[in-house]
Amino acid sequence: MKTPLLVIVASVAMGITTGLKRRNWNVMQADETRRIVTPQCVDIPSEMTLCQGMDYNQMRMPNAFNHDTIVEAFQQANAWLPLVESNCHNDTQMFLCSLFAPVCLPEVMDRDGDMMIVYPCQSFCKSVHSSSCINLMKANNVNWPASMECSQYPTDTPMCIRPPSDGDTTKSNTDSTEVQGGWNLCSVCKEKSTISQEDIGRVCNNDEFVVRIKVKKVIGKGNHIRIVSNRNIKVFRKGELNETRYRAKKFTVYMKDAKSCQECKRLISTKRRDQLVITGFATDKKYYATNLYQWSNTVKKDLRGLRKTCK
Repeated sequence: MKTPLLVIVASVAMGITTGLKRRNWNVMQADETRRIVTPQCVDIPSEMTLCQGMDYNQMRMPNAFNHDTIVEAFQQANAWLPLVESNCHNDTQMFLCSLFAPVCLPEVMDRDGDMMIVYPCQSFCKSVHSSSCINLMKANNVNWPASMECSQYPTDTPMCIRPPSDGDTTKSNTDSTEVQGGWNLCSVCKEKSTISQEDIGRVCNNDEFVVRIKVKKVIGKGNHIRIVSNRNIKVFRKGELNETRYRAKKFTVYMKDAKSCQECKRLISTKRRDQLVITGFATDKKYYATNLYQWSNTVKKDLRGLRKTCK
């Protein structure tokens, strides 16, 4: 049984230094577009779907991202719903809501006299970051935002929120690249003609591999698609590639659950002989594609820019 968040933060409140000031705060019904400058308790709006069902109903505003209007807070929060719905980690919702809708502790003040935000512990952040959630994000060309960099959160002390799950943090029936909750892998199968600056930034930030292969065949097996090449591959960026494996007789890149996409079905052919540039990452001893590019002089030029950027 999960420990309620209010029980967790109660122990935090009890550990606050006795010298800190305390004062009463009035819970307000805020207009959703009005800027909130002075920290206040507000009701979690019904529009903030991400944080419905938590065991508290009031949050501190501005929140941990310094959102100062209700509408900004719930719009930004709800963008993360697909990750929660993917079940990539047992406590993704609690982690995200501790930032987008921090629990309201109206009597607990920080040293500046403002209502304190109780942040997630650094280990909590790292647990979510290192779970299958990050691989799911990579597979959908989404980066872990700098605003949630784990090193900024407190180390495990009574002054931060720990996950209620003990030990098993990842749903056992969830694969790191499975398409769930609206995260769409179909876009991976669109063979692009140029490598955008956005793609280059993602490759650099996520340490993805970049290879050029001569396609031998594209196989649809079950609901998955595999791109198979011979051993003659050109590595532009090694990333997480294992040299022994990519120099084997054949090199295989997976697109899991992609056969359900019409765009991906089009790729299937046992007689393809064209060249593709593929970006991707490794997980579970397999390689997964994040983008495909048709080999051309334009892509060749883009790769030179990628190499310079990712130094």
